[in-house]
Amino acid sequence: MPPLPPLGTLDPHPALTYFMGGGVGDRGAIRDRVGAKVKLAAALSPFGEILMDATIPTSFVAKVQLIHRMVRTLEANGCIRGDDRYVAEIALDEALNNAIQHGNRGDPRKTIRALLFADGCRWGAIIEDEGEGFRADAVPDPKREENLLRPCGRGIALMEEYLDELWYNERGNAVMLVKKRS
Repeated sequence: MPPLPPLGTLDPHPALTYFMGGGVGDRGAIRDRVGAKVKLAAALSPFGEILMDATIPTSFVAKVQLIHRMVRTLEANGCIRGDDRYVAEIALDEALNNAIQHGNRGDPRKTIRALLFADGCRWGAIIEDEGEGFRADAVPDPKREENLLRPCGRGIALMEEYLDELWYNERGNAVMLVKKRS
């Protein structure tokens, strides 16, 4: 399988960047669920120094190993400390779970690319799968009564709660997590 293409560049132009809840088209429906931290961009690009660039198979075992490696790298570079370790673990776990389950649909022939980076103020990660993508506003609201007992569907809301920013590319097959350094 050929490697995933290089990540694109982030274009913050208003025509290409969508702030959830901004009332653009029918995507405003997600506003009450995840808030203004979730954004859509034409492409995603890392900032600062690249700390890790890894490609793993669609595998939960590989996911767990990668999360531990990513968290240790964040700690070693002074990006997280104390309880922020758990925030990083939860956010990375949710993003990678979504890539495995929903993006690549568990297909072991597909891969997931994880890019970890940081600057002086924040750290970030881009998780990209080979799936068809999705629309965040099509995910059922986990706070609605009819969804409370569903076994899945809380990952985006959890990431949005713990992170400072959450970006998706237009295709919907890559997410960028951004958190201020602790």
